[in-house]
Amino acid sequence: METIPLESVTVLEALIVLFVTDLLLCGAGVLAFKWWVDEGESPPTLYVLGAWAVAFAIYGGVTRYLLLSRYGDHDALPILLSCVLCWSVPVIYYGQVLLNALASHRGDAYSWLSVNIPQDDTLPIIGEFSEAQTLAAQGNIDQAIEVYTSYMAQRPRAIMAAAALLENHNRYEEAAHHIHELLDQGVENISDWARATLQLANLNETHLSNDDQAITLYNQIVLRAPDTVEGQIASSSLARLRPDGDSLLDMLEAGFDSPSSPLPKTSAPPKQEKA
Repeated sequence: METIPLESVTVLEALIVLFVTDLLLCGAGVLAFKWWVDEGESPPTLYVLGAWAVAFAIYGGVTRYLLLSRYGDHDALPILLSCVLCWSVPVIYYGQVLLNALASHRGDAYSWLSVNIPQDDTLPIIGEFSEAQTLAAQGNIDQAIEVYTSYMAQRPRAIMAAAALLENHNRYEEAAHHIHELLDQGVENISDWARATLQLANLNETHLSNDDQAITLYNQIVLRAPDTVEGQIASSSLARLRPDGDSLLDMLEAGFDSPSSPLPKTSAPPKQEKA
């Protein structure tokens, strides 16, 4: 029987090495992204791309070593196929992390109470804000905000996306300023108004320690858009913040002197759309 040189690698040994490499790469990824996962956030896109590049380089080095150390030429193809197959494991893992990081910069409408807000056909399609999204993915946050605020078509959604991006980078006062300015200018669509007002209310409650303003905004949503998802979320938030609230006090908190009084300028909602 032919003796295998000690420095040579058989197909079985290559599989073992590849399996261990997969475990180490995925384990290293878990540790590298642990801080963001614990905070319930997605890691920065460039950081994920860097980790992907390092993992690719390591796996490429392992593949090269196994091919150069193969026992015989007939083992080259099985080892190469094994490398390709096993490489899919870290590719899927790091790819999923990368997709999550990219998604965090899209500024899609969402609820901050872990309840997704359903999107309808009127929401911007993927790529509508592609220039701003690309800048955000590259880490050019200020430029991305400038581009978002320059959009005239679908402006409410563009401003909400800009605010979500700022919030994702802990720039809460700037995010609130953009939403506040949008509401000051007026929002014609009741759905857009409710989403923007909910976003501003959440910023005040969660990040700006201004529960009173948040309660006022939640009340406005409940009074003007009670049947929407945003209205339901606002109602739940009010029950949590002010469980002893009553309807009359709610109206006063929302800026009404009477049911027919106008809303404050900073958050005046649009008229209900006709069916």
